Amino acid sequence: RVVEERVPRTLGNRVKRNTLKEFLPRTSLFRLAHRTGSLARPLLPKHLQDKLQPAPTAGRWPTRSHARKMLVLDGCVQPAMAPNINA
Repeated sequence: RVVEERVPRTLGNRVKRNTLKEFLPRTSLFRLAHRTGSLARPLLPKHLQDKLQPAPTAGRWPTRSHARKMLVLDGCVQPAMAPNINA
């Protein structure tokens, strides 16, 4: 917080930071934007296409061969970017 108050930022930088701060924690909004971007991917210039990777599809979970258990906490954008983690 001290850095936010003491470091001057350009208007563009402030807008970008505030947008990310409000946007990323909302999984449904991020998922919608990611899907919209994926649909528009063929229309983008090549250098932007490379930055927007398609989300992998959730695959089948392998059959359990041992008694181990693992707790995985949901992240903010993880369900949209990598849905197979909690599949």
